[in-house]
Amino acid sequence: MPSNLFPFTARIVSEVKYFDISRDEMVRQLQAGGNVETETEHPFVDDFSNEFAALLRLNISCKHEDARGWTISLKLHKERVDGIDWEPYFIDQTGSRSFGWHRHVWNQKHRTAKSIKVPVDGFDDVRTREEFIIRALKELRIALSKVDYESDKLPFN
Repeated sequence: MPSNLFPFTARIVSEVKYFDISRDEMVRQLQAGGNVETETEHPFVDDFSNEFAALLRLNISCKHEDARGWTISLKLHKERVDGIDWEPYFIDQTGSRSFGWHRHVWNQKHRTAKSIKVPVDGFDDVRTREEFIIRALKELRIALSKVDYESDKLPFN
């Protein structure tokens, strides 16, 4: 497997990515410690029909009660390739001054998602961590396990 999959980042970001964790488990982790960090191997095929797996990391931070402090990022090679968060001021993709919720968009030339920020709708009325992850995961095209392993635990002490 190639050690540098950045040339495939746009394709990876555009595809649905599956993480083997349930939404309920994410909510539990966010309520307990304010963070979720999980990884997956995302399979994809290049233009020459070669099969690869990209190790992706999903980080969610919701430590503060105010949703404006919440953030989600998708990482490849420990580099953010996609994500959503809130800033009181940022320069958007057109060079205009903007504020609020935005998406970090991958810039292939500079190999970063730090420089291109695109305003994103649908987050201003988010009040709970669960609402945030539902909307953010949909926007980032991330699918989760429907199985909540925590619910399989027996109620014995």
